[in-house]
Amino acid sequence: MVLNGPSSDVWLTPWIDHLTAMGVQFKLGWTATGFTYSGGRVTGAQVTGPTGPTGAASTVTADHYVAAMPVERIRPLLSSAMKTADPALARLDRLQTDWMNGVMIYLKQPRPIAEGHLIYAATPWALTSISQAQFWTTNFAATYGDGTAVDCLSLDLSDWNTPGILFGKTAKQCTRPQIVQEVLAQVRSALPNGAALLPDSIVHSWFVDPAITGEGTPAVANDEPLLINSTSSWSNRPNATTAIPKAGIHIHLGMS
Repeated sequence: MVLNGPSSDVWLTPWIDHLTAMGVQFKLGWTATGFTYSGGRVTGAQVTGPTGPTGAASTVTADHYVAAMPVERIRPLLSSAMKTADPALARLDRLQTDWMNGVMIYLKQPRPIAEGHLIYAATPWALTSISQAQFWTTNFAATYGDGTAVDCLSLDLSDWNTPGILFGKTAKQCTRPQIVQEVLAQVRSALPNGAALLPDSIVHSWFVDPAITGEGTPAVANDEPLLINSTSSWSNRPNATTAIPKAGIHIHLGMS
């Protein structure tokens, strides 16, 4: 099952519109920094507003609290007292994350390489891809970009620590253009007649996940790592309802 258009157009924006129509308010630019906890209950959510005159810290109180966020975001917010009250929250520290981020290559010619996802099992960077335009109900070229891009080869890069075949560098050591060149080289090497299938002449443009910063430098970082399911990790994932009354948690697996 794949989406029939860009995630924002066919999933996120319609869902936001639906919730807004039901009275839900979205507060963009606010950051959760912790919880206040007393008497065995969560008594508030500590937040910091957007930068500027209204950027002061404050505490939001509510009847119920739901923390629906990635595991690396929720862990710093949990106090020792909360972990003691619900040992399942303490076990979140055992869950592991790793890097898995996207590279999108826009093409001047359609390339429906497969009717679904492809796994390039032997590639050093553990690549997967999907050719998107074949599944989208809109006219790709007429709807997006300057009209000359007709397809998008959307890839996930899942191994950032193994040297590649083009530059002999890990993905963390490569600049953004080098990442794209290396990804193309690995895809071409994995596909039958790959060089002819994906020549440079049909590459319109590309986009590397902005969560990757400082690429090609010792300061390289990833703002959106992915929860990985290591051996026996299921027992370390909490239930949706915690042992703390009126406090729930949902661990977001992460999206590239």
